[in-house]
Amino acid sequence: MPNTIKTLTPAGGRSAFDIVQGVEQQFNVVVAPIGSDLKNSIFRVVHMGNKDRSYTEVLLNALYKCYEKQ
Repeated sequence: MPNTIKTLTPAGGRSAFDIVQGVEQQFNVVVAPIGSDLKNSIFRVVHMGNKDRSYTEVLLNALYKCYEKQ
């Protein structure tokens, strides 16, 4: 996976800020919130270095579980 930043927007009126907090608190995975007026609409996922399938699975599992909790 190349070094990159992805921005994500949760569907269904879910809060991006709540997902960011849940992912960090429950799974020790850090994603970056966007501030000001967009904090509940968008967050960023940064991929640095060589990431393998297990990294991607942990990230997606954490995001999915926090998304589904809302």
